[in-house]
Parts: sequence; structure tokens; C-alpha cells
Amino acid sequence: MRIPRIYQDSPLSIGTTVSLQEDAANHVGRVLRMLPEQEICLFNGQGGQYQATIVESGKKQVIVRVDSFNDHSVESPLAIHLGQVISRGDKMEFTIQK
Repeated sequence: MRIPRIYQDSPLSIGTTVSLQEDAANHVGRVLRMLPEQEICLFNGQGGQYQATIVESGKKQVIVRVDSFNDHSVESPLAIHLGQVISRGDKMEFTIQK
């Protein structure tokens, strides 16, 4: 089974227990129906990812134990330049919207 990656907007450190935020807990508890002792991957946008194990899983609250840190970057190494020419009429509005 694939290990889901969950964004957690809080400081993470190895050996601590963390209560997932409401949206993440809903996704893990209700949508994925994950149970205690299953693994997930947490990241907080500050580089790397944390392997964690679910300690308690409910529909509204999920508590995980942070087990290890992996300094794995998933950012693309490519430099991308995006260009857009000016279109006539509503086509430019559509382009900006999308």
C-alpha cells in the first residue's frame, strides 16, 4: 500500500506525538480509513519529510508518533520560465483565470 504524504503546519521533531490538523485528520480518519500502527509521511514545508506511525485514529482526531526524518527533497531541480502573450477579448481573461 502507498504511504500517504500529509502536510502538517507545525514544528515536527523525532520522538514526539502530534495531533493532525482538522482537514488532515478528516482525510486520514474518514477518507483513507487508516488504523493505528499504519505509517504516514508528514512534511511541513521546511525541507525533508518525517516518517510517522498512527497512534490513535478517529473520525475527527488522529494522533501520530514521529519516528524518523528523511532529508529527501521533492522539489524539481529545473528552472522554469513561463511566458504568455496578450490575447484578444475574453481569451486573455480566460487565460488569467486558469
